[in-house]
Amino acid sequence: CIFLQSHFYLILDDFGANKVREDVVDVLYLILDRRERYSKLKTLITSNLNLAEIAQGLDNRIASRISRTCKILVIKAA
Repeated sequence: CIFLQSHFYLILDDFGANKVREDVVDVLYLILDRRERYSKLKTLITSNLNLAEIAQGLDNRIASRISRTCKILVIKAA
């Protein structure tokens, strides 16, 4: 995780698109938590899922961290 804490920007593309193991969920939470808590680094997350779907498919803690630390933009197709 130290590597991910040393870069100002982190991009997580297509977040939550695939089923992940529980240990991966734990690492994702730690990454998001530490980037926000200790370093105020910027994280860009793209996903086709809303927060409720992220909470259900990944973890409620991750959805909560995203809702508290991210500016959420919804882009709809024309």
